[in-house]
Amino acid sequence: MKVMDDKQDLAHQILKEYKFYKAERSNWESYWEELSKYVLPMKNNVYGSRTKGEKLGDELYDSTAIHANELLASALHSMLTNPSTLWMWMTTGDPVLDMEDDVRNYIYSCVSKMHSVLNNSNFQPEVHEMFLDEGCFGTGNLQMDEDEEDIARFSARPIYESCLGENNKGIVDRSYRSFKWPLETIVEEWGLENLPEEFKYKLESNPRQEFEIIHCIKPRKGGKSYTQAKNLKQAKFMSVYILVEGCHILEESGYHFFKYITPRWSKLSGEVYGRSPAMKCLPEIKLLNEMNKNLVKADQLNLAPPLMVPDDGFVLPIQLKPFGFTFYRSGSQDRIEPLLQNVKLNMNLDVVQDVKERISKAFFIDQLQLKDGPQMTATEVMQRTDESLRIMSPMLGRQNIEFLKPLTENLYSIMARKNLFDRAPEVLRKRRVSFVFSSAIAKAQLATEVQKVQRALSAISGVATAQPQMLDYLNSDNLIKYVFNSMGVPQPILNTDSDVKKARSSRAKAQEQQMKMEQEKHQAEMMGKAAPALSMMKE
Repeated sequence: MKVMDDKQDLAHQILKEYKFYKAERSNWESYWEELSKYVLPMKNNVYGSRTKGEKLGDELYDSTAIHANELLASALHSMLTNPSTLWMWMTTGDPVLDMEDDVRNYIYSCVSKMHSVLNNSNFQPEVHEMFLDEGCFGTGNLQMDEDEEDIARFSARPIYESCLGENNKGIVDRSYRSFKWPLETIVEEWGLENLPEEFKYKLESNPRQEFEIIHCIKPRKGGKSYTQAKNLKQAKFMSVYILVEGCHILEESGYHFFKYITPRWSKLSGEVYGRSPAMKCLPEIKLLNEMNKNLVKADQLNLAPPLMVPDDGFVLPIQLKPFGFTFYRSGSQDRIEPLLQNVKLNMNLDVVQDVKERISKAFFIDQLQLKDGPQMTATEVMQRTDESLRIMSPMLGRQNIEFLKPLTENLYSIMARKNLFDRAPEVLRKRRVSFVFSSAIAKAQLATEVQKVQRALSAISGVATAQPQMLDYLNSDNLIKYVFNSMGVPQPILNTDSDVKKARSSRAKAQEQQMKMEQEKHQAEMMGKAAPALSMMKE
């Protein structure tokens, strides 16, 4: 009996928390509704009032913002999680240890397997959807679950489905997701025995009737790590599904990690939900839509103006279609004439183009696309690309912390529990490793450091020619490693330290052998030249 009371108390507590967080985000809902209308019309269902298959976007007269958001999402996808490049790496925090052969090989093995798992799952299409949400609503919401076949499965959930909460560090660590399922689907998922008694009759009368379900994920007091937890009810995060009607718990379980990855584009202090590029230019988006609407109206008035028609003397109906005939009384002076002619708006296409450019700049399209100009060399193209990425890096730095870091850590945790990694070298057994990211943006930032090295070497090259001893200050081995790591050179094409030592040893032996052979040859030549003189001396 006490167990039932505890469950009922937990259900009431969670529903109370859900109502609190939902009320807290009420101002955002109207904002999201307006944003989705102009920027992401396919998700214009913030209040859940749309019917399935309903036509959306009929009130739009311009798609500049829609296209700009898609371009930004594609750029983020390419720069942060490009499927063709290894964009993640691991570090022990000790640069010297990271350079050891067995450590580098182990790290490369781990990140290669993680990259392969992501590419073989549904991660790539779902993360693109999340980037679309982030550009429009300011907050992405990527659901990550363990999967028996694909190791991990992903689902991009629109932010208006969930109410979020932060901890004292400003990290989102709780979610209350509301959704509706048909009763027969609920029975398939949790079984009829886990439903209240009255639902048996509802299943017989209307199995397709939908009921609201709240899924709560939040930190568990006293939750344990996956190595210590005996079952999911002791895991770090609790998971509770509640049937709102009757306040009934359908399932109580847990997760070893917070399954929702929720990056914010930018965030004001004290706010939980993010702010997006679309929010910055919403006035321009609405203005452009209204301008195009008025231009269409003006064209319609010029093409089919309102007519002045006499009230007598014509045989109805009046034909307004091409080659239509309208008959009027012979001898009558009355004519059908347009009421308005040559309707013009006090704006031109330059004004419209200016508004479009301001919208594109808000979505950083001017930084993501090379501008037309004189023919550039490959080096100039790379430099301009790096400069554009560095300009965006402050805005995208949050993505490393709120998106890439939890994504890689959660995936590493899943794969470690499934024993999918090779045995770690002894030096790493008791060390904690963390993830670093070599995305296009990170590489652009590191390229600045490489350029400093290049400028320094260029500055001393003239003096070093005259005084080569000054190069003794330069550690050439560490220099080449630093440059290769900064430029993201793939690990398989690099030799290990032991390979380099073997190659240098072989080269030294070959040079020593060559010198020995040359010395012997030289001695033989000297002996040959000295032989006649020795013969004469003997005589």
